[in-house]
Amino acid sequence: MNAEQLEKFKQLLTAYDQALRLQRMRERTNETYRHNLWKAAKHFNRCPDDLSADELKSNFALMLSRYAPNTVNVQVASLVFLYRHVLNREVEWGKIIRQRSLKSHPDIPTREEVVPSSIRSENYASASSCLLSIAWA
Repeated sequence: MNAEQLEKFKQLLTAYDQALRLQRMRERTNETYRHNLWKAAKHFNRCPDDLSADELKSNFALMLSRYAPNTVNVQVASLVFLYRHVLNREVEWGKIIRQRSLKSHPDIPTREEVVPSSIRSENYASASSCLLSIAWA
């Protein structure tokens, strides 16, 4: 970025900070969004206020090859915030699809894992005593 673009970016960053405060975002969110804005400016080597949807889409595709989907989604959210709340304009965000993160299964065992079928019973008292004897064994 040349000096003129850097000055323009600093003014944009000031307006961005003000919009974040007005939206009552948490401090950590403010830091993350600011960092992502700097990353976008560095990647495109210019102020990110005039990026096209195709540029953004290619940037996010590149990021997906390097980062987890949730990290890319935060980058998308920070730029969506810039365009909607600071620049007051919309980008064709329909072309930029948010990534779904992989769902992990909880570490809570199922009934079948806890009580094998050989000791499962309709009589909960005997099943409980059986479980207690297994637990104390």
